[in-house]
Amino acid sequence: MLVGSRSKLLLLLTLLFFPACNRGGGRSQEIAYVSAPQAFLRDQVATVYSKTGTVKNGEAVRILGHERRFAHVRTS
Repeated sequence: MLVGSRSKLLLLLTLLFFPACNRGGGRSQEIAYVSAPQAFLRDQVATVYSKTGTVKNGEAVRILGHERRFAHVRTS
């Protein structure tokens, strides 16, 4: 009976700690490449906005999030 309870305890501990392994480290990063000759980065999606930067054809940008037709990006 002692061996059975030890194996149950080991199984329980394994199941409790297994989800914590590699937390957030396995998240894949989405990378996109600019396909326009030049594009301006905006601070917000509105008719009145400020240009926060520019990207050129072939540059890689990291996608941080998506909205309907726009993406939040970070330049490399």
